[in-house]
Amino acid sequence: MSKIETDNLNVQTTSTETQPKEASYHSHVLYFPNRPLFCDATHCFPSFLGEFVTPLVQGRPDLLYWFTYYEAFARFRVWTNSYEELRPELEAKRDVLGLIDTGKEKDLTLEGDLGHARFIGADTSSKPRQRAMKILRSLHAASELVLDSIYRLPNGLWQFEGTGDKDQNPIGNHLFSVNHLIHNLTRSQARIAVFSAQKQTHVKSYYCYNNAKNNGQLPPDHQLIGEYSVEM
Repeated sequence: MSKIETDNLNVQTTSTETQPKEASYHSHVLYFPNRPLFCDATHCFPSFLGEFVTPLVQGRPDLLYWFTYYEAFARFRVWTNSYEELRPELEAKRDVLGLIDTGKEKDLTLEGDLGHARFIGADTSSKPRQRAMKILRSLHAASELVLDSIYRLPNGLWQFEGTGDKDQNPIGNHLFSVNHLIHNLTRSQARIAVFSAQKQTHVKSYYCYNNAKNNGQLPPDHQLIGEYSVEM
């Protein structure tokens, strides 16, 4: 083999070895078990965050993650180039806590989740990957704030911290003000559904109402009164 061929081989080998691994997107749909840590609706989600999410993300500054809560289950999603290093710890923590991983979103992609038509308009100059990354970073920032806003109680449960200004945060949580500022910044409105059921009038957010309706979780006699947009 000539010197030129040897040099080219060395360059190609070095280039392959130093090339960073491409990041990948992973979603875990985790149902809560019937255990004391998750039985209290007030403490279920913050306890999930404190006992499952926080230990996984600590010491991993390059990990982009976010999470959501749906009463019976939560979603935990990550964008990382070291998932195989994270996975054993994630699965061990999942099993210790008794969380049930359905695996039904194992093929979800970043663009398929955050870059499709729900999040990008036809008249935009942005690309699906570009838009998905901006939304991911926004959700990651919000998730970091939420983790910074929980604390552990003496009984082992977790809860959200309160507020020092109940006039600005009438529900007793400082994240109420953060939510207001996000609505103000984006000029978005809250969509609510007003409906009757069991001789009472109820109000739910647009998403909560439709999710409950589609999953048969509303009383059989429910009747939609109307849907309304409100300023936040």
